[in-house]
Amino acid sequence: MKKRTLAALLAALTLLCLAACGEKEESSPGEGTGGGPSLASGAVYLPEEAGWSSDLNMLYHGCVSGDWIFLSGTARGERGDESALRRLPLEGGEAEPLPAYQPLAFPEEKQPPFLSIQDIRPGADGTVWVWEAYRSLSAVDDPLYVLRQLDGEGRELFCLADRDLLRKLESRQLFGLLADGAGDICAATEKGVSVLSPQGEPRFTLELEGVRDGTQKLVRLGDGRVGVTVEARDPAGNDSFSLRVIDKDKRDWGQSYPLPANSYVPVYDGSGDALFFYGSGDSLCLWREGAQEMEVLLKWMDTGINGDTLRLLAPLAGGRLAVMTRGKDPFSAGGAALYTLSPADAGSLPEKKVLTYATMQLLGSEKSAILAFNNASPDYRIEVTDYSIYNTAEDRTAGITRLVTEISAGKVPDILNVSTLGAEGWQARGLFEDLWPYIDSDPELGREELMEEVFQSLETGGKLYQIGGSFRIWTLTGAKSVVGDRMAWTPEDLWDALAAMPEGCIPLRENTKAGVLSNLLYSFGDRFVDWEEGVCRFDGPEFRSLLAFCGSFPDGAGTSDVNDEITRLCGGQQMLCSWQLTNFQSIQEMKYLLGGEVSFVGWPNGWGEVGSAFLLTESYAMSSACQDKAGAWSFLRTLLLPHADLRVDGLTEFPTNRADFARLAELSMTPEVDAGGREISTRREVLGYMNGTELAASYYAVTQEEYDQLMALYSAIDKVYRWDRNLADIVTGEAGAYFAGDRSLDETAALIQSRASLYVNEQR
Repeated sequence: MKKRTLAALLAALTLLCLAACGEKEESSPGEGTGGGPSLASGAVYLPEEAGWSSDLNMLYHGCVSGDWIFLSGTARGERGDESALRRLPLEGGEAEPLPAYQPLAFPEEKQPPFLSIQDIRPGADGTVWVWEAYRSLSAVDDPLYVLRQLDGEGRELFCLADRDLLRKLESRQLFGLLADGAGDICAATEKGVSVLSPQGEPRFTLELEGVRDGTQKLVRLGDGRVGVTVEARDPAGNDSFSLRVIDKDKRDWGQSYPLPANSYVPVYDGSGDALFFYGSGDSLCLWREGAQEMEVLLKWMDTGINGDTLRLLAPLAGGRLAVMTRGKDPFSAGGAALYTLSPADAGSLPEKKVLTYATMQLLGSEKSAILAFNNASPDYRIEVTDYSIYNTAEDRTAGITRLVTEISAGKVPDILNVSTLGAEGWQARGLFEDLWPYIDSDPELGREELMEEVFQSLETGGKLYQIGGSFRIWTLTGAKSVVGDRMAWTPEDLWDALAAMPEGCIPLRENTKAGVLSNLLYSFGDRFVDWEEGVCRFDGPEFRSLLAFCGSFPDGAGTSDVNDEITRLCGGQQMLCSWQLTNFQSIQEMKYLLGGEVSFVGWPNGWGEVGSAFLLTESYAMSSACQDKAGAWSFLRTLLLPHADLRVDGLTEFPTNRADFARLAELSMTPEVDAGGREISTRREVLGYMNGTELAASYYAVTQEEYDQLMALYSAIDKVYRWDRNLADIVTGEAGAYFAGDRSLDETAALIQSRASLYVNEQR
């Protein structure tokens, strides 16, 4: 069919849909979902799993309305995998098609457009809102966006279908389409949020400036209003996250609710006096109508559910919650589990001793480890506090401030993830327990069972205060033909090598003198600070030579854009790569970027040290104030034990368990072959683009020579990439005047020595 013929057909469909909805007075498009359940913040919620099955192979959206759970995804159809809508009883069972649901018909089109269900939301009285997009096979036309309200059987109650919607909104892309509680339609685009009449006529648009496209998600509040989640960046480069409410009376933005300053915050529709819900770390939080601050409704660890895997969250009667989680594949319907969470008395929980755990932005790996421990341990249960939920755009350190305040008041967690806490000062104050005695006396561990060199590098005064299950290697890598065959070099060596490179070649990615200084501090900081004794050495010749080296870098020496760095490396316009080695195949990635054999030269220095360092992926500590240290160790030891199956567990970084390390090396060195016995690539990875062409590395089995080179580097390293961030800020801040030419080298070193000494001794 010609384009104009299809357009005419779609225009006719628009009129038919609008006419149909005009005949059905009972289908007001945005009626609320009722008064909603009464939710008790901080209650204990017990999960009950319900079995379910479905013909869906991919699962994208879910909601609860009335007595049904509605799901959208893909199922096998006449044209392969096609968008599908299913309903499932709240108590579980077999998901079934809605008996009366039919996509829009295109009677004059031999090959009707493909349907894609963009979103589903609950409506009043057991109805469901379905946002659909119909895309023609030719891809010449813009999608036809359709918003329909269906009853529980799938019969159409309301339909808005308008081919000209984007043109009317003067926009290129639609990010959301949602009915509010008063019958109006809200549309989120790259410009902002437009409010339309039920007939699809724009009434007004509220602009969003400085917002990253795709972060706009429309949220229906518990009172029927609509808000939008936004991630904005101010001129200083700081991100802020919030939910902004549409005030239709004023045709302006109404109240703005702050969200945690994390990279991703899942937000869910509200119900009753709960305006909306959101996830933050291990907590499910909510804002109530009229409240001045958020509330923590529950902590997922207490339920035994990984909150990171939520596909559906819906309040039910009686203060219960319906929850559906995904399996390992984020979109596959396989492995998805359905639960009902019911509030209960804390006394109904199994009798276990409680271990307190503090972290800053709980990671998936932490959640998995804690959930496994809580489910397996007959004696202990870990309670998590993720202090990042207190961070805001205005104060991104509010969480750590709260933790420090609580520790100072004697509320010390039993276990801490110290990866982002700047733990050196706390170690000096005796806050952490020495873990070597626990490792040495553990019947399944001992130093010989671990990659001991990593933990020896973590020692302070012969004591081990931090451990972790995996590590990386931080280094500077260069082409062997350029930097030589070595693992240590001086600043003079670096400049000599750069002089032989083509004109315009930069030394490395870091684009400021302070950036180079920061990396050198994290690599060699222990030479300048003794936390145990409270002694600093920033006024000595070693640090002054380091500072002078940083000052010799030209302003704007590099770029922070990763793709730009890749094209520079591949094009010979950047000499050194400062990425981390995470696994045995990392050396092949370096060879691809640098065009041949490489050397791990590390960061240059004038005292002959290897300039590479170990970096724990995550660092954990036990507090010396812990009242049940045997219990705390029963969890920490699980981080060091060998994995049952490296492939299943997806371990790709260097393990600190020696048996795992050897097994990962064996797997990495085992070739994959085709039917003819020829070695094939184990994987292919697109690293970037140059002039529109993919820069893709192909990885093969690690050779003995590559393994030997990595192990030689491992054996040569004797330090850990770590330092106190506040101290780094002091040093780089004071160095700024020297870099700008406003202060001499000696004056700068003396000032840094004075301020650093004061800070270090305040922390002890």
